[in-house]
Amino acid sequence: MTDRRATEMTGMPWPESAPEFAVCNFALGDFINNLPRQLTVEGRVHAETLLAASGAVAGYAAQQALLAEISQDAAALQRHELQIVQTKAGDEYYFGDALNARLFAQKPEDAHQRLWPLVAGAAVTCGLAPEALPKLEPMFAHVSRAVGSEAEGFPSLAEARPHLPAKELLKLVWPLALGCFNGEISAKVLQPAMAVPHRWRPAIAAIAANTFIRQVKSVLAPDKAVIVVFESAIYASKPKLQLG
Repeated sequence: MTDRRATEMTGMPWPESAPEFAVCNFALGDFINNLPRQLTVEGRVHAETLLAASGAVAGYAAQQALLAEISQDAAALQRHELQIVQTKAGDEYYFGDALNARLFAQKPEDAHQRLWPLVAGAAVTCGLAPEALPKLEPMFAHVSRAVGSEAEGFPSLAEARPHLPAKELLKLVWPLALGCFNGEISAKVLQPAMAVPHRWRPAIAAIAANTFIRQVKSVLAPDKAVIVVFESAIYASKPKLQLG
């Protein structure tokens, strides 16, 4: 069964015939169910914070998937035109088109697993006209300008501000995401234990972000929700971190 045919039958990007099919499905359910719980404060979930957290996981997972494919040595980074930029504070960030491309679909067959098509699709499902979708270039520009400033890691929308910047949200929720990806939450159900391959982790986070955009549409307009998710993802794809 081809990947495309499997997707048509299951609605998921990972093939039904693949050995990781079950663990990917469990990881997606675990992440969607548990991320809002982790971010609940006094019985409520802040929509912008939930969306930013899901975007941060998607962005960092995309970075990790790319680095898992090409390795992190200087020669490999140079071949793929990835640069490591250091701020005055000593923080390091990856920049390059190969990394940015992991967030949107360059080929039609990637649309079911990349963040931008999935969050854009959620916004359109919520009633946003396709021509009203936010443009990609201003979002990438905002993230680049904000690095090293007080606005670093926050979306460009002052009226839709998460409780924490993307890097701090990522540090907070990545252990949960990793537990989902490693099959630890569903370990008692799913035997034998198996981890989600790096290639599918960004897709799991992207599908979750799609779900959350639709869930919070009554409190956050879809065009703003897209910006919160995607700018958080752009940012979280860049820091050079050791989060496991």
